[in-house]
Amino acid sequence: GPSHGRRCLYLQQSVLQAPADGSVQQGALLPCAGLGEGMRRDIGSGIDLQAVRALAEAGGFGPWQRCQLFVGGASAAGARSILHFDQYDNLFVQISGWKRFRVYDPQQTRCLYPFPIHHPLDTRAQVDLEAPDLAAFPRLSEAVCSEVLLGPGQALFLPAYWWHEVVTEPHDGLTVSANFWFAAVYRLLTPTRPLVPSMQCELARQLEYLVSDCLSDRARLVPAFFSALRAAVE
Repeated sequence: GPSHGRRCLYLQQSVLQAPADGSVQQGALLPCAGLGEGMRRDIGSGIDLQAVRALAEAGGFGPWQRCQLFVGGASAAGARSILHFDQYDNLFVQISGWKRFRVYDPQQTRCLYPFPIHHPLDTRAQVDLEAPDLAAFPRLSEAVCSEVLLGPGQALFLPAYWWHEVVTEPHDGLTVSANFWFAAVYRLLTPTRPLVPSMQCELARQLEYLVSDCLSDRARLVPAFFSALRAAVE
């Protein structure tokens, strides 16, 4: 987060979500519980549901699952969402202010040293892009990064399993963003052959789960097992 010593107030709130029972058709998300009438009116008038559905159809996205709102004041400058991936396709829209994305495709995963699946920081990278430790994580030097500066009215599509770190740029007013998550489960159920890099990442995760099960859920032994296996193969 910011290092200038001021209190940073930052809102991250789900505003729309798919009903748990699946009773509503795709694209007809419901306002999240606890939202006030003013927020509900703003959602109804401010989100073009038809445009979102058209984008999802054109992009071949899965079912729309959730919409989140992000709001930060001037003190949020420098706030950072550390390097991670989501298991959803993510359409990120910048409304006001600026955010900087560092993006890595799934083929870079081995260079980013993800935490094991049973770790509290699962889906996050061990590397720190702000203070890279190449002695501890030497393959980070091989990673290829794409940097994107997203401004008002612009959108960025982040496919599932694409690594990204997000930094809030300095701005005098509010920095406001929204994202739209779409389920990628259909790709898990109907994988192409050969597997695309994102599905290779998911296969590796499933192997971790399998090995953990075979080790009686002793997750701490999984990294040592794979290190020994890699050494034997190489």
